[in-house]
Amino acid sequence: MTQLFHSIHAHQMVRVAAATPRASVGDIDANLDAAVAMAREADARGVDCVVFPELNLTSYALDDLHLQSAQQRASDAAVVAFAERTAAWAPLLLVGAALVRNGRLYNCAVAVHRGRILGVVPKSFLPNYREYYEKRWFAPGLGLTGLTIRLGDADVPFGTDLLFAAEDLPGFVVHAEICEDYWAPTPPSTMGALAGATICCNLSASNIVIGKARERMLLAAAQSARAACAYVYSAAGPGESTTDLAWDGQGLIYELGELLTESSRFSNAAELVVADIDCERLVQERLRNGTFNDSAAAAGHPERDVRRIGFTHGARDGDTGLDRRIRRFPFVPDDPARRDEDCYEAFNIQVEALVKRLSATGSKTLVIGVSGGLDSTHALIFLIRWCIRTDQYDAATNTVLATILAQEISPELVPADADTGAMQSTESMIGPYALNDFFAHYVIRHGLAPSKIAFLAWHAWHDAAQGGWPEDVPADARVAYDLPTIKYWLERFLVRFFQTSQFKRSAIPNGPKVSAGGALSPRGDWRAPSDGTASVWLNELRRNVP
Repeated sequence: MTQLFHSIHAHQMVRVAAATPRASVGDIDANLDAAVAMAREADARGVDCVVFPELNLTSYALDDLHLQSAQQRASDAAVVAFAERTAAWAPLLLVGAALVRNGRLYNCAVAVHRGRILGVVPKSFLPNYREYYEKRWFAPGLGLTGLTIRLGDADVPFGTDLLFAAEDLPGFVVHAEICEDYWAPTPPSTMGALAGATICCNLSASNIVIGKARERMLLAAAQSARAACAYVYSAAGPGESTTDLAWDGQGLIYELGELLTESSRFSNAAELVVADIDCERLVQERLRNGTFNDSAAAAGHPERDVRRIGFTHGARDGDTGLDRRIRRFPFVPDDPARRDEDCYEAFNIQVEALVKRLSATGSKTLVIGVSGGLDSTHALIFLIRWCIRTDQYDAATNTVLATILAQEISPELVPADADTGAMQSTESMIGPYALNDFFAHYVIRHGLAPSKIAFLAWHAWHDAAQGGWPEDVPADARVAYDLPTIKYWLERFLVRFFQTSQFKRSAIPNGPKVSAGGALSPRGDWRAPSDGTASVWLNELRRNVP
């Protein structure tokens, strides 16, 4: 169980990479060797899917040399050779090549896995403006569906209607598009995502000009957010022809609008940037977003029109680590500037709601009864830490607020110990607040199973020296929790959250939603019975966490 628990694949995660090999203009053998070397490195690093740049087997900036017969035959042979030379390795590999079919030359993404060419996707949109002249050499792939292409001794699926799906790894479904495709108003990856792809890949050449890197990031972030997918982007880099253009080799990996990792740009060496994609999170996001399903219906349910090319991935089940940053405090950003912005908005959301309520009731005065409980104190001094740190009040008031904040939170109406004067500690009874917040986020916002929440919590909290901490967390509060501790408190959280505490939540008064990370209003984000049981979640935790 321990080995399976620590495997990313057991939690429906997939390791992806954007590869930037060094190009050799017109030297297909050298480009083939470079691609094979990066595929070998990716396999050694436990990568499941690798995205190479556009036309990486030939190089992009060949201009009219693309139309030479010798070049075309060498490109065909390189694709077959690449499949043969990578047959022993596990990753799904997306390489770029120019291929001839039915008297037309296409700019293609070729999907290869364990020696098998799974399919060929032609570029849909060909740029033919400013510095681009692709229609001079290539035919558009737009609308080509249900076709095949001869490569080596096999007829291989060819068209823009292809998805590549691992039959033994749920959620690992890949769509490929090429460079200009995601600059188009209707990127093919939108249809791919609506048809079921969770990982959308872009093989790009994309020369660099001032400001273009930001534009690529904007497009990748927007597409991954809008299509509820991961987006892996790889642009051509060192070695491409600089006759008229330059290349920066930008590699990007996004998930739901969030940048997971990026390559160094203008590097003179090959680079492989890697991140772990949470396919279950993507699927859960789509389940929660009715607009995503409506969009699929409006598009005519594209899953009926695609060819889903299956492959047996044969992924490793052992512990390969986690190549993904997990925030210890998922409700708030670590970055101070973003945190200040969030606090400003949270503060003013509450102020605006209170002003509206007072004006609606016609009250002339405001009285807040401070009972000693946290909720009434919070109502009195919204977001106390932010108020103090940003000097919303004078120094004397800040001192009083800081003193209140430093007090141990204790059960309401429970007196202090008669002998020692010590108050009972709520945290010692329910577990560390930071862990409870972590558990709540992944239950409420993403609906993840307890075993996966424990997996993520362990990676976030097992080593205090790893990962980032918000700057205002003091050194003595930067603690670590081992897996037995996480499991212990998670079990108690599940009982409390699903079984014993819903009734009080069901009776809470009006209040505006503040956090995009989820809310517990019975009229808003969280609808749940107040007389249910936690058995499903407890059984899953006990069965799958060592």
